[in-house]
Amino acid sequence: MRCHVTTLPIEDPKRVAAPEWTRDLVIYELNPRGFTSPDGAGDGHGSGTFRSTAERLPYLADLGVTAIWLAGFHEATAHFYGIWSTYAASRFDRVDPALGTMEDFDQLIRTAHRHGIKVLVDVIAHGVLRTSALVAEHPDWFLPDGTWGMRDFDYAHPEFRAWWIDLWSSYVTEHGVDGFRVDVDMYDVTVWDEIARRAESAGHPILIMPENGRYHVGQRDWSGFSPDIAAEWNANRHRFTTHQISCHDEGWSDGPGSYYALHGSRARFGYSAAFSHRIPLIFAGEEFDATQVNLPAVRRGLFGAGGPGGWLYGCQVPWRQLEEDPARRAFHTDVRRILAIRREHRDVLNADRWVNDMVSLAADPAVTLVPYARFRAGEKTIVVAGNEAPEPLSLRVRLPLDVLGLTGRGPFQVVDAWNGGTSIVDERALSDGIALTLGPDTAPGGGLAVLVITLA
Repeated sequence: MRCHVTTLPIEDPKRVAAPEWTRDLVIYELNPRGFTSPDGAGDGHGSGTFRSTAERLPYLADLGVTAIWLAGFHEATAHFYGIWSTYAASRFDRVDPALGTMEDFDQLIRTAHRHGIKVLVDVIAHGVLRTSALVAEHPDWFLPDGTWGMRDFDYAHPEFRAWWIDLWSSYVTEHGVDGFRVDVDMYDVTVWDEIARRAESAGHPILIMPENGRYHVGQRDWSGFSPDIAAEWNANRHRFTTHQISCHDEGWSDGPGSYYALHGSRARFGYSAAFSHRIPLIFAGEEFDATQVNLPAVRRGLFGAGGPGGWLYGCQVPWRQLEEDPARRAFHTDVRRILAIRREHRDVLNADRWVNDMVSLAADPAVTLVPYARFRAGEKTIVVAGNEAPEPLSLRVRLPLDVLGLTGRGPFQVVDAWNGGTSIVDERALSDGIALTLGPDTAPGGGLAVLVITLA
């Protein structure tokens, strides 16, 4: 049995600390052009707008989402893969007219905030399209060449730096944006230090999440599905980490297919993401096990060459699948239940590694997914087990009562948060181990066991 010994880093004093609400984040990434379809696929790039996105916010709030990653809002083109994307940046200081007006953008943010949802927007930090008016207006802001067939910014240019800091600070102070996902690289972390300081001074602390590397968190802190969550806890010393479940980059140079990673697994979502110490990062549609539907304009080649493409970012969320398929509705219901449990027990099931602890649990028989306990010693313990198999799983887990602060205590109340039911047990019963039966991962209500143990 591996027991965790807390060894936590001191935050860099030069960095503005992450907002307190970071601990309860459940991030949902959406491309507004394909997230909703008021006019079908439109011109092939999707017909979603700021207004139609806002109409879905009650659904997201009910699901348990606490932040959206708005992967598209400013002027852009179909430079990459033939599909409109925020990464083909033209102007950052203007919203894309296909999505609506600046007032529509502001109204989307206000509506999100009314539903308790933060808004993170994409920042393309390396540069803009060669055809961007910014290049013509300020040629001295740019390096001679650039990446991705674009022009890259010169971060050493003082006028550009001042404009860049003012621009993104204004999105916080004037429009209410709650943070930034920074594409590819931050390039110069000091500009983000200043943006974060200005936001904090304005009473609106923000979250900064680079794609590669990290600031408060990193988009790619964790991908895949670990079979031993507590062991990963021991290896990672960051206060906050994300778990990117499905990456929107998947399928970007491939043909049509389904590039979601969750595949309807209750065990993967609950055990590896929602109940772990990580911030779940969901891509639109995977919460109901959607089959990927590609927008017609997306192509296989980087600059729009080749046949139909499979870039997950360029998908059209197929809401009819949720409405018409009972199995998808059942999975959506279970995702909602998992996030409700996370919210109800947010004192322990949060992303702040500085306020609680975690330990792997011995299981008999040995299982593929090692059960774990998240706990506040002597106060509350939550036992989590997962079953990825299509058959039921029975096992017994043994609790390290001394580590959990439960030795010499009791009686204990044990609440089955996943299947329902409450029992009262003494210390001897806990020391003998807890018997668990997990339903098939493919069945409604299957894939998981979640027990909440407190003093009776």
